[in-house]
Amino acid sequence: MATCILNFFVIFKQAFLTIELVRTFGIDEAYHGLIVSVPALFQIIGAYVVGMLIDKAPKRTWIFIAFIFLSLSDFLMGPSRIFYFNGLSWLFFIGQAINGTGTGMIYTPMLPEIIEAVYEKTELVEGEDENLDAVLADKASGLYFAFFSLGTITAPPMGSVVYSLVNEDWAYTCDVFGIAGAIFTVIYLVFNLLPDIKKERES
Repeated sequence: MATCILNFFVIFKQAFLTIELVRTFGIDEAYHGLIVSVPALFQIIGAYVVGMLIDKAPKRTWIFIAFIFLSLSDFLMGPSRIFYFNGLSWLFFIGQAINGTGTGMIYTPMLPEIIEAVYEKTELVEGEDENLDAVLADKASGLYFAFFSLGTITAPPMGSVVYSLVNEDWAYTCDVFGIAGAIFTVIYLVFNLLPDIKKERES
């Protein structure tokens, strides 16, 4: 489910970003392609960093940190009205970079985390049956990409609905998704990360 929700905070803006690059930030159309590709560049960096450090902390910790990044990035891309960032247009570019970094950080541990959760829930041991391992990996991959695609399909229309409800105000739209991201991050902390920490301390 987190895979689906991830896309809400990343691609909600697809339908109207280039409009706002002109209207809100006054950026010439010739540079839109470069700006839109900034998050992808930082996805590479985020994925590389997490790939190098993945064994230093539990996977759910990296996912939690990534969700913090994504929520923060939405507030910066506005720039946020509720945090009085009005007029600080340069924060948009920092938000884009943080958004890409967070996305890259979350993709790396997400699929292995899903596979581990399946083993824990079924009380199976990885490596005992190679055929079963392959089946579980295939099913986990299928679920991962199915929920990812669901988020990809639903996020732009949802972004457009919010954008319309706030009278096509870019900053408020980003604030709405930033708040939603912060709420989901807290939910993930309470129901996923903290129980894991408690279990590790007890064992």
